[in-house]
Amino acid sequence: MALQIVKPIEISPEAVLIKVKEFASFAMSEYEEAEELSRFLKGQYNVLADLMEQATKIKQKTAFTAQDKNELENILEVSIEIIESINRAYSEESLTDDAVEVTDEAPELPSKNELAQKFLSVYNKHKARLGLETQADVSALTGLDRRYVSVIESGKMKPQFKTLKKLADAFGIDVSEFVS
Repeated sequence: MALQIVKPIEISPEAVLIKVKEFASFAMSEYEEAEELSRFLKGQYNVLADLMEQATKIKQKTAFTAQDKNELENILEVSIEIIESINRAYSEESLTDDAVEVTDEAPELPSKNELAQKFLSVYNKHKARLGLETQADVSALTGLDRRYVSVIESGKMKPQFKTLKKLADAFGIDVSEFVS
């Protein structure tokens, strides 16, 4: 993430100290974001390992049922969504510009954390409105794997658009409510 620098109007020890504190805060947030990405990747790996174990158990069965096929399709769908989320996480990192841009004003944009909080706030409001008490309830209503619902509710992963659409349809709302 690039830091937009707003030059102080007056050069004074106080103004420079404020700017240096701002830069230190930025450096710390970049460090914390890298740690967050690392925790996110570890969590995604753990979910994939669980899915791999489930698929292996199904593979070892002597009879393959329609329920097994549905479970494998769900495992594949969740796995693909996880890989896509990992790719998005990396592409967001690689799209950032390391150059420092100097301007007179910095734009006001919501942070990733604010967007995630907005999504979870809307999600929890409609989950409660519908009387959905557990992740299994949400899973049954939406067709999403319960483990994936858990990952979404933990805030570790922002859902893809198709997942937002499934949630919105199940909750009876427009998908834009999650992101506006």
